[in-house]
Amino acid sequence: MQLYYWKSAQGNVGDDLNPWLWSRVFGDAFFDGDPRERLVAVGSVLDTRHETGPAERVIVFGTGLRSARTRPRDLARYDIRFVRGPRSAAVLGGVPYISDPAVLMPRFLPAQAAPVPGRIGFVPYFETPHDIVGDLADSHGLTVVSPHMEPEPFIAALTSCEYIIAEAMHGAILADSYRIPWMGCRITNALAEGRTSLFKWGDWMDSLGIRAGLSSSVPELAMWLPGRLRVRFRDRAVAGAGAQLGRMLAEPRWTRSADDRLVRAQDRILEEADRLLRERAEAGQ
Repeated sequence: MQLYYWKSAQGNVGDDLNPWLWSRVFGDAFFDGDPRERLVAVGSVLDTRHETGPAERVIVFGTGLRSARTRPRDLARYDIRFVRGPRSAAVLGGVPYISDPAVLMPRFLPAQAAPVPGRIGFVPYFETPHDIVGDLADSHGLTVVSPHMEPEPFIAALTSCEYIIAEAMHGAILADSYRIPWMGCRITNALAEGRTSLFKWGDWMDSLGIRAGLSSSVPELAMWLPGRLRVRFRDRAVAGAGAQLGRMLAEPRWTRSADDRLVRAQDRILEEADRLLRERAEAGQ
């Protein structure tokens, strides 16, 4: 079995927590590197990329689609245990969904200390330039929680905060999982991902019944434009980001999912993990 996830050259914790988390859920021996069988879990990597190369069986364990346009074509090779949310499930014909598997992190890495009172963390999108992030944080008294960190220091920094503003979706997912009130925003991620951002954020939030809007420094219409046209809004997005964060902090609308919804999602993911382990043991794998 091969663990497949997307890797950024600069690091992106939402993807990079895959080896950390799944080695603890399944054990190191579960992944022997055999490329004929792969597990896809945290991330938006459910698309046609798995339909070329040596993979003969793809176990879907919580990953999600980027949009309806990028759905897999050859579903026969997929063993779908569950997807991230109801939007992915609907596109694939009503397959099971639970939530993003990153919600499991507190079960394996508890917060180590109480948050610093009044500290508000800012988790930027991994491609938002450092100078923009630094200026925004300095201007509004925010503590940057960099998505380029490894999982353990990232969680330590995240849980030191009393509140979180997240441009990165997994910043919000992990804040929510650790019961930290959060708000979501779109700055450069709105232009980098376009409507993909709308789909995947909605997919995860719907899975836990979260009803919260995301503040954006560009009009939503711009997110539906082709990439070559979205880039024209970059200067506007950056120029408006300071005022955007100022409005969010002046009238904060912190949110988080209901405790019982989160716990149930965590329990169900672990139940599916136990079932997969039992099946492989019975098959002698």
